[in-house]
Amino acid sequence: PVVGSGAVEFQGLSCSRVSCVPGCDPGVCEPTNCNATNMYRLRFFMYDGGACNPCTGQSDPFDVYPDDITSLFAYPIDIAVGGVPQEGVQDAGFFEWKGGNVSQQALEGDDVTYASHLAYNDLLPRPPRFVTTDMFGNVNVSSFGTAYISLAVGRPPLMAGYDFCVNAGESAGGTLCLSGTLSAPVVRGVCSFTDVFVRHPGPGWVLRYDWNGLSIDSEAFNVLPPAPLLQGIVFSDSFSSILFHFNVPTNHGEMEEVSDCSGFLSAASISRLGTAASCQWVTDYTLIATLGNGAGVEPGDVLEVDSGARLAASYHWQPVKQSGSALVRYQRVTIPGFESISLSSPQAEVPFCKPVMIPERLSVEAEATSRDDVSSSGVAEFSFDGDDYIIVLNYCRGLNCRYDPLIRFTTAEFDIDSVVYKWNKNGTLSHFQNIPTQGASGVKPFQIVDTRADGPPGITQFLAISNYQTRMAQGPCEKLLDCAPNVTIWSFN
Repeated sequence: PVVGSGAVEFQGLSCSRVSCVPGCDPGVCEPTNCNATNMYRLRFFMYDGGACNPCTGQSDPFDVYPDDITSLFAYPIDIAVGGVPQEGVQDAGFFEWKGGNVSQQALEGDDVTYASHLAYNDLLPRPPRFVTTDMFGNVNVSSFGTAYISLAVGRPPLMAGYDFCVNAGESAGGTLCLSGTLSAPVVRGVCSFTDVFVRHPGPGWVLRYDWNGLSIDSEAFNVLPPAPLLQGIVFSDSFSSILFHFNVPTNHGEMEEVSDCSGFLSAASISRLGTAASCQWVTDYTLIATLGNGAGVEPGDVLEVDSGARLAASYHWQPVKQSGSALVRYQRVTIPGFESISLSSPQAEVPFCKPVMIPERLSVEAEATSRDDVSSSGVAEFSFDGDDYIIVLNYCRGLNCRYDPLIRFTTAEFDIDSVVYKWNKNGTLSHFQNIPTQGASGVKPFQIVDTRADGPPGITQFLAISNYQTRMAQGPCEKLLDCAPNVTIWSFN
């Protein structure tokens, strides 16, 4: 209403969108932040103004600033690649596509997240981050301090078997399945975690950010598998072909079943395979290049996976409904099916270059032999006072006892000796000692500081042997425990 003095006052008005956040970094606030073109103006209308009906007026330009900090805003995760650089996955981390966001799509139903059309040089690092905001969601850059990141406890991923990552009692506060630096500074309202990694690929992970008593969960996102790495190139046993081994299951480089190797190997490498050489994936991990006539590849020669090879890793999960509930979890499968979730890595950074190795196999170094009717159940190695030893557990003796620990009533002997051998410097074994055992089934060597017979306290070697069966007991054994002797502990003297 217009009061007698002609003044009008509007009460209870509020503005929920700021026009100026002083000190806000570019990329966090809009380009028009604190710009005169972004300032507010109020316009007034009076339709009962007598001669000037309607009467209008306009205020001077003014800015609206953020209110006090009451919440956090978490930026969506665009591309996440699982693994830890310190464990060999150099391309792990969080990214965004240079050309814009790569939609992760909904995590329900027919969900596919493919990044296999992208190479790593198409990606930019984009770490998980949040900003502090007022009650209307406006960025407030007056905040500083230290923030923390974890997986959201109590919000397991969609895939089965990984609840331990977010279990309140087992997950170390939701950090067990993360790696890197799990704290970061909040500077002028913005916090970025530039050294954090999710260890396990899979669908439906959720991050949690904590700062100054406030917390926010990210939107659920998928963690893609890391791109394939070429582990090695080796001749086959017959030297008629060459095997390329990768560390994760691949998409076969989008090759047909059998090809002339173009699109996978460089032209220079193909020319060394001989006339009519061919390439074929025999598993998702291994490609075989069959040599042609006039092949000129020798051990130690370097072959190159072509720079145009579109190698990526693909993992698949199939929905499984939990018995007695409506909960649907996803089980890892090798082949995608109906309503499955498929995650594909970015393309591997090619070319790969590695030397061709000769076939490597294990060869017999030494043999510990006994009677041919004795069944051995285990072996363990231990070292003491500069010498190496091997203990071989003998389970039973008799032609009808081997390889079956469930047989209890036979003519086999279970009360037989197990044997300790000394590993000599020339690679041979020599008999060291027999130890009486009763159906020996397990052994654990260990050392402790103990009083030794030959002097002051020092390191003493022990062997703990578990026994499964004996015939020393009288009469038939109604229960297994009636015939099972105690664990015996032997000390090295």
